[in-house]
Parts: sequence; structure tokens; C-alpha cells
Amino acid sequence: MDGSSIKFVECANLPTNEVTHVIISPCADGIIHSLNSIGVNTILAEKCIFLTEAECHHADMQCVHLGNNEIFVLNECKKLKRQLEDLKFNVNTTQRSAKRDYPHNVPLNVCILGDTMICNPDAVDKALLKKYSKIIPVKQGYCRCSIAVVSQNAVITSDEGIYRALKNSDIDCLKISVGNIELPGFDYGFIGGCCGKLSKDILAFSGKLESHPSSDNIKTFLRNYNVYSENLNNEKLIDIGGILPVMEGKIV
Repeated sequence: MDGSSIKFVECANLPTNEVTHVIISPCADGIIHSLNSIGVNTILAEKCIFLTEAECHHADMQCVHLGNNEIFVLNECKKLKRQLEDLKFNVNTTQRSAKRDYPHNVPLNVCILGDTMICNPDAVDKALLKKYSKIIPVKQGYCRCSIAVVSQNAVITSDEGIYRALKNSDIDCLKISVGNIELPGFDYGFIGGCCGKLSKDILAFSGKLESHPSSDNIKTFLRNYNVYSENLNNEKLIDIGGILPVMEGKIV
């Protein structure tokens, strides 16, 4: 890979070339190894001691990429902020401190689709909220965790409230069954927390997609958008806080 060909992912969550850098939990050792083995660099989130043990390392709790070099990071995450600044990101920080209890723990847990933000406006940090005029409001504060992004107008979720909100939009939403995704400390994890796009046509999963009872429906939905699944290991799906693609490159 020619270093000069590497660029920021222009549209958040939606690379157009092969992904070169993702943000990911440092505790996802097996997934990190799998990503590194295929040439994907991993930017490691840090341990946020003010969050619960189950989510304190999760990237989708600590930051949100807005597209290009724009990114928001919790103001407490100094190490992650420095890593991103070293890669020439323009790092914005939250106005208020995150807290352990929901919904004060999810100020950046939003889903960005082009110029649209899907979120619980009451839970989002006000500095981030000001960045978007087109907002689809939902009650779910764990919005990014709950949504797998397929394309700019297609997502997957198990959350009934998100599904109902998107039915009235131009975003195609596949509703899948709840559960069957591990998250230690919780009854179950979320679909957005166990996947991320590695190219325009690959959605990678932190585990074996076939372990989920909705896997056939998911694969059919993906194919409708010329996207295919890739398992990063053969274990049961686990919510690791997402695989967030932020930089990409073209083989030259």
C-alpha cells in the first residue's frame, strides 16, 4: 500500500476503498489479530474508568466519526485524542463529561448516515448536536451500538423504536431478532457493536454471523445492496463496541 494513497473515509461508516485504519476496543484481541493479518491498522480505544466494565473499552462509546478528518471524542479520552491528532484528524471534544449511568454515558453514541444523524437528542452532547440539522430522533440512547450500517440508505437493527422511526424515512431498515450477541455484563449485545465495513462491499463481523438466527435475512439484505459479510473468527458474535472505519486506501 502506497502511504500517499491513504485518506480519511469521506462518508462516516461508509468506505469506498479498502479500509486501512479502524478504531476498536483494545480488549478484542482475536479481532485485532484478524484485522492486522489482512493489513488493517487498529487504533485502540482506551479504558474509561467512569463507564461500566462491560463498555469501558468500547470505541462507539468514546468517539464518533463525522466523515473526512472530523471526529468527536469524549473529553476524558486524552490518549485516544492524541492518537487521532497524530493521524491528522480534527478532533472535537464533548462539552460535558460522560457519567456511568444511562443516558449520561452515551453522549456520542449516535449513527451518522451522510448528512443525517440518528440519535436520542436528549442524550447527545450539545456540541455534536449542533453539527447536524437533519436529525432522526429515537428514544434509544445506544443508537450506534444498535445499528449496523450497510449503505447510506440501508441499516440493520433489532431495536423496535429505531425500526419504527426509520419506516417514515428514506432509509431501508431490516429488523432482526433481539439477542444472540454476547456482551459480558449484559443480557445481550447489539448488532452495531459487532461489525463494521472494511470496504464498500464488505461488512465484517466480530464472530460468526451464522450463529445469529437472523443470519439468512441479514445476508439477503446485504446482497440487495451489493454487500457481503465476512467473519473475523468462528466464535459466537460478540459486541466489542464496533469496528469503526476511519481511513482507507487504494492499492496502487
